[in-house]
Amino acid sequence: MNDVAEDRTIREDTRAPLASRVSQRERACLTLLYGGPIGTEYPLTEKETVIGRGRAANISIENKRVSRRHALVTVDEKGNTIIEDLGSSNGTSVNGARIQRQELKDGDKIQIGYHCILKFSRQDEFEQNCQQEIAKSRIEDVLTGAYTKKYLLDRLEGDYAHVKRHGGTLVLLLFEIDHFKKINSTHGRPFTDSILKELACVVDSILRANDILARYDDAQFALLARDIGDEGAVVLAQRIRRTIKEHKFLVDGTQIPISVSLGIASLSDKVKKPAKLIKLAADYLKKAQTKGGANSVAGGIVKAYIQSGGGNTTIRPTS
Repeated sequence: MNDVAEDRTIREDTRAPLASRVSQRERACLTLLYGGPIGTEYPLTEKETVIGRGRAANISIENKRVSRRHALVTVDEKGNTIIEDLGSSNGTSVNGARIQRQELKDGDKIQIGYHCILKFSRQDEFEQNCQQEIAKSRIEDVLTGAYTKKYLLDRLEGDYAHVKRHGGTLVLLLFEIDHFKKINSTHGRPFTDSILKELACVVDSILRANDILARYDDAQFALLARDIGDEGAVVLAQRIRRTIKEHKFLVDGTQIPISVSLGIASLSDKVKKPAKLIKLAADYLKKAQTKGGANSVAGGIVKAYIQSGGGNTTIRPTS
């Protein structure tokens, strides 16, 4: 008996398409290439889509060089997609040439003012799902499920510009697990990875839908909150601190106490650039870690909060 298996070519059934479960109907969409969270997709599902600055636009780009109603994208009855400049101050270009009105072709690059570049494409459902997964990987931290640092910085630029132009409040909180290096050296990386993942879930569960929680560094997280007010920001920081301290972190049946220190920066600190907001929050975080050593909150707005009678001993003012 021959014990050598015959090498046979497996033939595909040509009657069954390889991706038979994937819809082949093409859909028009715009993909952000520059000027925000790269890879973000905007499906053109409506007959009209306004690109501009502010909440009134369907695709909102928070940049002072983008007009409120900058450009209009329409899809006609035949499925043709047309872009039209709406009298913007800094113009609309397609593939480097200024336009007033032009039909879009697959692969066209659209420049909105000087800040934003979008790519027009026609994709089937499978391609769109792939693009969405790629975009998700760029904005979501693989381990914790929080946003990435890059996404946070992009949002900070946009939210800062929006608040400066339209009013409102904006705060940035930076918080870090106390004595993380010691915990990591004692229990090992798999243990601390589980802690980081659980901590992100715990914090996310007490946030508003529009708050942005991001993993900023190894054991450091950032929270961007708009229209919460200074007092509300201090209360939220205290709530985060207390919730983490009281939560039981269990990994393989082992429980260890986890606490965080927080630094808060606000537009009330009279910062003039988004980067200054980050630096100030980082400076206050260091003060929180120094004053009291752990489980502390520091910030310029914290001092005012304490003076108003709302503080307690776990909140550290800055001198």
